[in-house]
Amino acid sequence: MVVLGDLRVRNNGPANFVSVGGGTHVVPNNGGDCIVVGGDLSAGSRNIQVFNQALSMNCDIVYKGNAASIGRWKTNGDVKHEPNYDMSRYEETKATLYKKSQYWKTLPSTGTMDYKQWGEGQTSYLCNNKDEIQVFNIQPHQRNWLKSVDTIKFGDDCEGKTILINVQGTGSVDAKAAAMHFKGKKGYEKNGFPTCMTESILWNFPDAADVNIGAGRSSEWHGSVLVGGDLSLTTSGQSGRTMVLGNLVQNRGGSEFHSYQYNPPMSLPDPPDICTLTVGAAMETTQDASSVNVVAIAPTAAPAPAPTAAPVRSGTCKARSLADIKATPNWSKHRTWKTHDNACNKCSPTSPYPHYPCNTPIRICEGNCKFNDGKPDF
Repeated sequence: MVVLGDLRVRNNGPANFVSVGGGTHVVPNNGGDCIVVGGDLSAGSRNIQVFNQALSMNCDIVYKGNAASIGRWKTNGDVKHEPNYDMSRYEETKATLYKKSQYWKTLPSTGTMDYKQWGEGQTSYLCNNKDEIQVFNIQPHQRNWLKSVDTIKFGDDCEGKTILINVQGTGSVDAKAAAMHFKGKKGYEKNGFPTCMTESILWNFPDAADVNIGAGRSSEWHGSVLVGGDLSLTTSGQSGRTMVLGNLVQNRGGSEFHSYQYNPPMSLPDPPDICTLTVGAAMETTQDASSVNVVAIAPTAAPAPAPTAAPVRSGTCKARSLADIKATPNWSKHRTWKTHDNACNKCSPTSPYPHYPCNTPIRICEGNCKFNDGKPDF
């Protein structure tokens, strides 16, 4: 588990990380770092088991920031404070995932979707009979196909296929955790929804500001998820890799993440310019719900000085530079990243927008802007 910012477990939060006492036990090898935190680590007032169900099981927790209730993390390994821990590998991974997500959303549909309004609704994902990646694109006007369903079905031809489901559009997305069916099988118990299908599915939410998986239902969500914004998990569990570029909130009692690998029969294509992400000795990602920029930086570069020019307060609403943002007091606490000019256009006085990037604790736009607190500029 890697968290670039803070990892906070509240008093009624998860009691187990990395492994639990039952289930299929998709767990890491012994030793090494199993939880890496780029910010603060806190555990509230409850004890948390970390890969310690047997004496032979052990792994370490590493954190860079401050910590509270360290003794609550019950691991057979170590809990290590390493303020200089190199997170560049994971920051580069974040940028890579964003770039891939944005590219995959442009792939044309190859499969077809069928939505029925009986009961609470049923959405079927019907693959073709070709040996190709099965792409489904849910457009913004089709959001009911996600949030007004009690049944999700995959067609028989989906067996042995790579399945990519792009949920297009910005704003908030509710994905109701209805029971998923394939060839009459459902659920995660024995003879349930096939694990090979689970490992072949990727749900891509490239531009949504926030995604709620659950949305009033509690069935298992099968397939890996890639979310460009924030994710709230409010269902009983998700089986697959969980990749979130914003904040992740787990907010349901008894909920579990089952870390099945993403291992589709056919790999998804890489963006043509994917190799440009490897330029420079270290990488730094700058992202919002709709953009990530990658800047090559020297690993020993000194912090950028605070800008001396007065902020622009006329003309268009545009993005602040990353150096400018980092020079803002309390930046390390909020870890607010840079956006781009197109996103800041949402904050122009003629079209004020109540969500990101117009509501960040540190202003990431400047110029002729209007923010959700009513204050001009930053």
